[in-house]
Amino acid sequence: MVEKSISRLEKQSDILLNVLKEAPGQWFTRSDIAKSIDKRKLSSYDIAMLEILQAQGLVEIRHRENRTPIGYEFVYRTADHA
Repeated sequence: MVEKSISRLEKQSDILLNVLKEAPGQWFTRSDIAKSIDKRKLSSYDIAMLEILQAQGLVEIRHRENRTPIGYEFVYRTADHA
């Protein structure tokens, strides 16, 4: 059962990483990433995968100011060496 879980993690993280690799250095919003994988919005699982990729040094995550009520959004891109 653990093996299925791990392989599912790898598959989803690969999908997300491949989206970011399509345009190296470009910042993507969560909405941009969701559209690229034919979703309306990213799930909490997708966001957790992006955080795991950041912990592995493959993805950078930043806050960017915007005009929404909270005043910022998260943006993602591949790390320089990814």
